[in-house]
Amino acid sequence: MSITLNPMLTTSASNSFLTGTEGWTQGDFQADPAARQWLCPGQVSNLATTPLWAGLPITETSVVTGITSSSNVVITAATAESNTTGFTVINQAYAGIITTGNTVPLFYAGQTVSYFRFGSNARIVVPVASGAVSALSNVAINTTVYWDFSTNSLTNTGSTALPVKLLGLDSNSKVFTYTSGAANWSIGTAALIQI
Repeated sequence: MSITLNPMLTTSASNSFLTGTEGWTQGDFQADPAARQWLCPGQVSNLATTPLWAGLPITETSVVTGITSSSNVVITAATAESNTTGFTVINQAYAGIITTGNTVPLFYAGQTVSYFRFGSNARIVVPVASGAVSALSNVAINTTVYWDFSTNSLTNTGSTALPVKLLGLDSNSKVFTYTSGAANWSIGTAALIQI
């Protein structure tokens, strides 16, 4: 007797979901019960002149000397790999503001945004510079990567390497750019990094 169908095939009813449900979303923390305990809330610095968003490298500053609680931490956008302490994520970051002209949640001075520190082993989705996609495709997970602070994206060249593992790329992901005060989604290449 032979089976005339493939019992392992995964299918879905026609038109029941979006036509393309593959890909990642920038700033998403991939579910992991072990790393989730390291999710921290941080207050965007009152001195910040531009907002923060998910999937952005940050620098932490302790507000009170000797306090190490994450609730007493002020965060700003990192300006160099050497002062980067973690990445923001969209998970449990409920206060993001979406306004006319912006389809991406932005976090302004005084608001709270979630983030993970380096060493947490969190897996976070970040955008990849278009010129670095081919250089970062099909490489070992310990490939040296950097951050391009002018485009806010992962790249293959720079001065100081990020302490992350490059787990994969997906060219069908939701990424965005922040230009002249506006942030909008588009389809592009994102990387899954483990910090």
